[in-house]
Amino acid sequence: MTAQFHLEAIPLAGCLALAALAMPGTTIAADQTINFEGSVITATCTFTAPNTVPLPKAMKSDLTGAVGKRGAGTSFTINVTNCNDGATPTPAVVDGKMKALFKIDDKVDLNTGMLKNVATGGKVADGVQLRLRNADNDSPIMVGDANTVHAFTLDTAGAANLIYKVEYESSEATVTDGAVRGTVALDIAYE
Repeated sequence: MTAQFHLEAIPLAGCLALAALAMPGTTIAADQTINFEGSVITATCTFTAPNTVPLPKAMKSDLTGAVGKRGAGTSFTINVTNCNDGATPTPAVVDGKMKALFKIDDKVDLNTGMLKNVATGGKVADGVQLRLRNADNDSPIMVGDANTVHAFTLDTAGAANLIYKVEYESSEATVTDGAVRGTVALDIAYE
């Protein structure tokens, strides 16, 4: 018995199409380009923050007995104005939100996110620190954590009043009488 074979010519384009279909994950399509365009701006603003925020006196009895007890406090405002895109010759007002970025330094307790009592001279209170809070909902701010700081919408003139609070908070179960002073460095961030 003799075997017979019959060969036919298949066009090259057909072979390539069959080969492409046989390869998993391969697609056949026309090349296309997507362009992305935008701009990077330097939003510039002017801001003023109070140099000193006077706190009311706190009662030792309000703070003693447990860590995290809250004492008296007050609000303070950081005024942001003239937020623009920095373009020349005519800068445009930017829209969006601004917030304070309270920065970590050696005057911040990294465990509590509060301001250490850095008062000196005379009688200095112990077991108490200063807690920053968002004034709109009283939530605590962890200094150095921008996610815990609320932002404020800029008005049509590129201005906003950033309102926060500061209050006494016990960092130990026992609090002693004396002076309390805290300090924090800050920047303003466009959101």
